[in-house]
Amino acid sequence: MSSKLNNFLLQFGADKFMHFTVGGLVMAITNSWIILCIIGIGKELYDYKSYGKFDKLDAAVTIAGGAFALAAKILWDLLTPKIPFTIY
Repeated sequence: MSSKLNNFLLQFGADKFMHFTVGGLVMAITNSWIILCIIGIGKELYDYKSYGKFDKLDAAVTIAGGAFALAAKILWDLLTPKIPFTIY
């Protein structure tokens, strides 16, 4: 069973879906806009050097995936209560 978000993203094609997913993953792991932009634009520069095609939309979708992940994290932090705890 697929989620509505997956179905929505897959209508743009598997390539855009993968760019969006990788953007979200990079943001979740690094929490850095700089690294996200380097990876998104760097991949397209690699494609340009290798295949002669730089797709601005692919880079934008990668960065949008990171923005979605960051927004989800911020929303999660706002909606979940902060539970004080002690680390021993």
